[in-house]
Parts: sequence; structure tokens; C-alpha cells
Amino acid sequence: MKPDVAVIIPAAGQGRRLGAGSSKVLVPVAGKPLELHALQSFQRAPSIGWIIVVARPQDRARLAALVRREKLTKVSAIVPGAASRAGSVSKGLAALPSRARWVMIHDGARPCVTRRLIETAVREAKRCGAVACGLPASLTVKVVDERHAVRLTLEHEAPADHGLLHGIVFFNGDLADHAVAVVEEVARERSHRAARRQVLLANIGRRRQAHR
Repeated sequence: MKPDVAVIIPAAGQGRRLGAGSSKVLVPVAGKPLELHALQSFQRAPSIGWIIVVARPQDRARLAALVRREKLTKVSAIVPGAASRAGSVSKGLAALPSRARWVMIHDGARPCVTRRLIETAVREAKRCGAVACGLPASLTVKVVDERHAVRLTLEHEAPADHGLLHGIVFFNGDLADHAVAVVEEVARERSHRAARRQVLLANIGRRRQAHR
């Protein structure tokens, strides 16, 4: 059976926190560019048919050269990213091949994904409909109010009826058409929120002028 899974790898971040002075995903780690670790894992995974890389416009030529040199034959597109992660994922979804039935999304700056994890995620996504991979949380998580007073501490080992806290490190395997719908809904909601903020700011501005 031919693979019917595509993976989108957003790698359009500027990497300011890393402080490397260049694209984070091209910084050498263990002898090769950071993103290459993940790219090679997906290249070797039998269930993956296509890899779509979302990159900064100024990084696309270097990434294309890397893909050719490393013979990453599953890379079907390198598309320019957007200002937000959701926007970049949306651009990756727009580049999906028509034969892709399932889509996975993996952060290009996370190099430790393995072929075994990929295959397990694909299998479980097809069994359950969607999947997100994570690790048991090791940090203490607290919920605070608007005054930054602690209202709730989430324990690492919660009672059995509440489950255990996990940090999501590898998002998600999902039906391709469903993933497109979800990202479009997120984009619409963010657009509506931005519009509401603009209206609020405009109203505040008018009120200030009225009180002068």
C-alpha cells in the first residue's frame, strides 16, 4: 500500500531566543543543521509519503540545496512561511498533494523525533482519528488570576480520574481535510479577535477625544 501521510514541518521562526544570529533550523547541532535531524527521520519513515517544509523566504534556497545534497526525495515543497505559526501551517496545508489522506505537523526545531515515534503516531492516528505525542510533565504548573495570585497548582501525578499532565512535543496526526478546517477556524477566530481589539481601541480613542 502506498503511503497516504504527509508531514508539514514549520521552520519559519526567527530564532531570537536562541541568539544564533541566523535561522534557528540551520544552526549546526551534532554535526548537521538542526532541521536535518527531523527531515531525515521523516524521510526514513515508511508511512510518510510527502514532506512539506515551511521556511523563511531568505532560507528557502539554502534548504533546497540541503534537500538536494541529502537526497531527501520525499520533500515535495518548500513554501514561504507567514508571520504566525498558524499562518505558516496554513500555507503548508495549502501545499498538500491531493493524494494525502492524513497530515502530521512537526516543529522543525525539534530534532529528536524518531522513526519509531512517527510510525507509532501514524498507526494511532489512523486508529483513533487524531493523535498528539507528549512527555510526562516535569515542571510545576500553577494557574494564576489577573493579579498573579496562585489559584490552582496542577500536580504532576494527579488522581486517577483526572489523568496525568503531559507536555505536547509532537503535534499531531490528523485527517488532512479536518486539519485544514481546524486551522482555518483558528485563523478566523484570531481575525475576529483582532477586529474586536481594533474596535475597542477606536472606541477608547473617541472617548478620550470627547473628554478633552
